Amino acid sequence: MRLARGSGLTGLGGMDPATSVNTIDVLRPLLGFSKTDLVATCHVHGLDWIEDPSNHNTKYTRTRFRQTRAMMEAEGFTRERVLNTIAHLQRAKAALAASVRDLHIAACLWTPYGTASVSAPQLYAAPEDISLRLLSDLLRAVGGQSYGPRFEALQRLHNKLRDPYLKTITLHGCCVSRAGEVIAICREPSAVRECVDLVPMVPILWDGRFEITWNATEATASKFRIRPYQIADKALWKGYDLFALLAEMPARVRR
Repeated sequence: MRLARGSGLTGLGGMDPATSVNTIDVLRPLLGFSKTDLVATCHVHGLDWIEDPSNHNTKYTRTRFRQTRAMMEAEGFTRERVLNTIAHLQRAKAALAASVRDLHIAACLWTPYGTASVSAPQLYAAPEDISLRLLSDLLRAVGGQSYGPRFEALQRLHNKLRDPYLKTITLHGCCVSRAGEVIAICREPSAVRECVDLVPMVPILWDGRFEITWNATEATASKFRIRPYQIADKALWKGYDLFALLAEMPARVRR
């Protein structure tokens, strides 16, 4: 299925045995087991096997692919060979990830406001696959997304950012621009819509980016809300000590 969609190395590497999503560890210890083994294990221990009815619905791509399994295996495209190939791809993916981390450390600077700046000369001096992966990771993080943008859109942005004076382009919930040797990436203000009433001492992840905990006390208000910035808020901020700091920020970042 991933091949049919034109996926790159990350997609073809399949699911990872362990990932982290919004600070939650997701473990998949059963990836290496066949369905036959899993069904048999349930039966041996007196557990009912629950079959998803959609697995037999031919309107789903995965079902139609499964129906070709016998023909594919007859041609040598067996489950074992697929898993071996995936293992090779995952090792390659891990090696690339290490190179992306090194470039991230060398070429990127972050601010406490969730914005990133990248050295364009260092980005484009790296192998293209490494620089594309770093750009995807930055867009995912700044945009508060679980996944990166589609490859075609990412590659177009990568090509356009070769222009040393590129005006703002929006992609994946981010604003991206370049001025000389610096590429700037910040959250797209109009994409921030989440409005949340906080519960005392219960942490939340707001806008997919900021972990916030309201340390409520008797002296604080009975309600605390996180919402997107509005232009009228500027008048309210002027009475606070932090206004000078906020005023120095680029308008788009402040929003």
